Amino acid sequence: GTVTQMGIQNHSRTEYRLVVQLLRDGAIGKIKEAHAYSAKSWGGGARPYGKDPVPDPLHWDKWLGVAAWRPYLKGVYHTRKWRRWQDFGCGNFGDMACHIFDPLVNGLELNAPTAIRSEGPAPFTETWPETYTLRYTFPGTKHTAGDTVQLNWYDGGKKPPKRILNLLGGLKLPRRGSIVVGTDGAMLIPHIGGPRLLPQKKFRGYNYPDLPPDNHWTQYIDACRGERKTLAHFGYAGPLAEAVLVGTVACRFPNQTLQWNAEQLRFTNVSEANRYLKPAYRDGWHVDGLA
Repeated sequence: GTVTQMGIQNHSRTEYRLVVQLLRDGAIGKIKEAHAYSAKSWGGGARPYGKDPVPDPLHWDKWLGVAAWRPYLKGVYHTRKWRRWQDFGCGNFGDMACHIFDPLVNGLELNAPTAIRSEGPAPFTETWPETYTLRYTFPGTKHTAGDTVQLNWYDGGKKPPKRILNLLGGLKLPRRGSIVVGTDGAMLIPHIGGPRLLPQKKFRGYNYPDLPPDNHWTQYIDACRGERKTLAHFGYAGPLAEAVLVGTVACRFPNQTLQWNAEQLRFTNVSEANRYLKPAYRDGWHVDGLA
């Protein structure tokens, strides 16, 4: 009975809701493949030596939380660079994939992936790779062209292959977003921006649905008041987070295809990968059932 709303704020924006409707309406036919990317990079490097005074009002021990203790260093962890460290974040992929995958997972009504393959370098000792590619296999749905559909992720400046970029015609590739390929066309989905149906000549004059505006925060408050339901509740957000997080495990095993069983919450072919499904909590921060 608790109202929940994942912080994927663009989920409620008109642009991403329009993507979802176009995919489900079959505007570009049945979906054959999808390619998502982000030009940012949160990774690389080793832990520096030394320590700095902890600034007020930061409580460093509480900020570290479950992670292993280490001295405060200005500009290394707090406030933004925690994303690059395995103890605190999931690199650029964990930072951005929950947002960029969202309209694809939602629009195609994807369930849990069955396989993930990382192509690129392994993580550093404590930080994530600066760039790599992930290839997901999902079971097909009524919106896909086959029994399975592949969702690809390109990190840290990598881009989709040339055959996909050629679909853009004269359009400039946004710094972050995705390209979806269907049986009857393709779709460019900027992050954040309105979708573009391709080729442009074919879809010139296309009658896009007119969707009313919505607001992620207002939606949550309305749901707390019992007036409606949230769109990114844990029932949706949990599986989305799971899909992203198993990708961060896969990047630890480059050029291997990891088979994922969502019902068992286990990798079935690389047993070593399962040790990364739960973190090691430091003394005093253990939670029954989680560590």
